[in-house]
Amino acid sequence: MTEPTTPQDTPFMLPDGGPPRFTPFDVDPDAYADGNARAAAWTRELSRRLSQREPSIRRHRAYFAGEQPMRLGSKNWTDAFGDSFGCARNNWMPLVAETAVARIDLQGFRLDPRDPNPDRDAWEIFQANGLDLHAAQLHLDTIVTGWGYTLTWPDEHDDPRITVEDPLETIVMRDPADRRRILAGLKSWRDLVGRWHALLFTPDTVWTLVGGIDGSDERTAIPPQQWTVTKGEDNPLGRVPIVEFINNPDIHWQGHSDLEPVEPLQDALDKTFADLLIASEFTAYRQRVLIGGETPIDPTTKQPITQAEFGIQRLLTLEEGGEIKELEASDLSNYTGVLESLKNDVAALTWTPPQYLLGSMVNISGDALKAAESGLYFRVARKLKLFGESWKATLRLAFHVLGLEEMAMTAEVVWRDHETTSEAVRVDALTKLSTLEVPKVALWEMWGATPTMIERWKAERIEEQIAGGYALGLTPNGPAVEPAAPEPLPEPIAA
Repeated sequence: MTEPTTPQDTPFMLPDGGPPRFTPFDVDPDAYADGNARAAAWTRELSRRLSQREPSIRRHRAYFAGEQPMRLGSKNWTDAFGDSFGCARNNWMPLVAETAVARIDLQGFRLDPRDPNPDRDAWEIFQANGLDLHAAQLHLDTIVTGWGYTLTWPDEHDDPRITVEDPLETIVMRDPADRRRILAGLKSWRDLVGRWHALLFTPDTVWTLVGGIDGSDERTAIPPQQWTVTKGEDNPLGRVPIVEFINNPDIHWQGHSDLEPVEPLQDALDKTFADLLIASEFTAYRQRVLIGGETPIDPTTKQPITQAEFGIQRLLTLEEGGEIKELEASDLSNYTGVLESLKNDVAALTWTPPQYLLGSMVNISGDALKAAESGLYFRVARKLKLFGESWKATLRLAFHVLGLEEMAMTAEVVWRDHETTSEAVRVDALTKLSTLEVPKVALWEMWGATPTMIERWKAERIEEQIAGGYALGLTPNGPAVEPAAPEPLPEPIAA
């Protein structure tokens, strides 16, 4: 193996012609004979990677919140209008992200198609950790920033505790030889006095570290030399408990925001919208010009009146030779046309249905609307595959905490139908499927029922059937009903 000159520069060098896998601490054994030194080196490297992607995450979040700066205004424009119209935003980034999130609804897990009990156990874990709410937040932040994380760890009762983590504070290191394999994970945070703390997870050890005190209001990178190891303990799970959610990954498994390709268009929208407001303020009204008249004097202030006021109860008198000219109002449709064109570009680049951005499509057939949303279906379907794999890994970790990981090895994530938004259309389709003798439980899942709802409905159906049996006298515990006497058989005909 080629030995790095400094561990923090090249800590993950592959062996020359060696095996395709290596451990997190495959570095110079003499330089890292001490475990604390190895943990500090890994923490420095992962902190550096966090710092590298911090600007892009903050930029994407600013665009989503509508807090992006005015990037296309010149200095003269900013000096003249920045204070008055610089805060104007025509922000479409939340719609781009939330259009996809609205169709990503996790409604349960399927562990064993023959036994519904593990499904209920998985859903109970999901609800016990408040993931009904936090899952939607995780999906939204992953779409906006490109990354998301869950951390699974035993609580004080040895039950799985699953938390959603901030990609500004959490990161994992993948094996370059097999990117499905997680070598280490880092969770860092700053306490109330500004001191940084970190947990470094490796398959065999959990390291606790502290950093310097940062008194700034914003999150800043920790200088690598400030990390100090305070404790190292055996990892009871035997694996890294952090699961990474990636949005739009490239071949190197780097996440990308859905806002990334259209942020320049949002800058153009902001500038055009600000210009529209400026034009409406200064040139959207007819202007009148007094030519050749003597400048009147205000009798109170004794100052020249430089602007003549016109009104229904005012009379303007002019000296001989005075003349009034009128300037037409500006046509603002030039700006509105550019705004519509830019919104069309945003819809095309993000596969957002145009009717969501334009809001003016009326009397459109159902087939036309379905065709307009086909790009969104593909976009969401791709995210369901990626997010589903991460949720299955999270679920396996949760069952591993309980010592029942084998129950979740073949787990599947049950998503709500992401193609159909009309309730009437969905119910009509399910009704037609029922004629093919599709089981009712399967139809309930397709409709969007959670495991808890399905169990309650099944119990209620049993109660209804029992009550119906009472009414017909078919249930043993119900009221006895005397059966009708059979009709006598006809007498045989004599030969």
